[in-house]
Amino acid sequence: MYPELGRIGSLVIHSYGLALAAAFLAAFAWIRYECGRRGLPKEYAADLVLAAAFGGIVGARLAYVVAHWDYFSRHLLDVVRLQEGGLVFYGGVIGGAAGVATVARLRALLPGHVADMAAPALALGAAIGRIGCLLNGCCYGRPTEGPFGITFPAPLGGPRFATQVFDGLYNLAIFAGLVLISRRWSLRSGFLFWVYAATYSVFRFGVEFLRENPVLIGGLSGAQLISIGLFVLSSGVLILRYREPLAQETGE
Repeated sequence: MYPELGRIGSLVIHSYGLALAAAFLAAFAWIRYECGRRGLPKEYAADLVLAAAFGGIVGARLAYVVAHWDYFSRHLLDVVRLQEGGLVFYGGVIGGAAGVATVARLRALLPGHVADMAAPALALGAAIGRIGCLLNGCCYGRPTEGPFGITFPAPLGGPRFATQVFDGLYNLAIFAGLVLISRRWSLRSGFLFWVYAATYSVFRFGVEFLRENPVLIGGLSGAQLISIGLFVLSSGVLILRYREPLAQETGE
């Protein structure tokens, strides 16, 4: 159960829910800013973020349910009990991307432009969302005696690697890097998104060695296997399609 921060009448405020709401609000603020900067109606930001939120939560939950099907096959009603925890980031990305792509198509927006707006927003939202993971005690790391450990309440105990903090910090660094790149150069449509995908996959692959996740193949976790696939895909696209990333060099 997510820790309670307080109550407003019968409404219970949980730490993870509050962090998730803050993450989506930050993503909304960024998308709205980008819509204005690119000459798009700012009203589109709400459509895009709501679609990302709905698709992301559904995708993240489905990925968790599939990964823990032995339990959920015997407790089907628990599938919708989000207050008990269980969201997978990569599943959320896939579901959120599907929602955003649907809105982009309905609004006749160029997919590459939407993806470039979404990439920094996704990194920023993920950085804030990891605060909720830290408060909730999920996505925790392996036991450690080193200086980067943190002690959690029972039954986790500690000290354990503060992988939630590591994840939040590198997402924040990716956000800053993407903004810097986009402001310094005029880039071809879609380039920023694929840079995000390649960079995130590398960081996520590395931090997984510090986490306690089931090993699937070759000593690697499911997230690491997905990270490898994502890196191969994104780096391949960058090499084959974006050898000349600057827009003025390609006429885009």
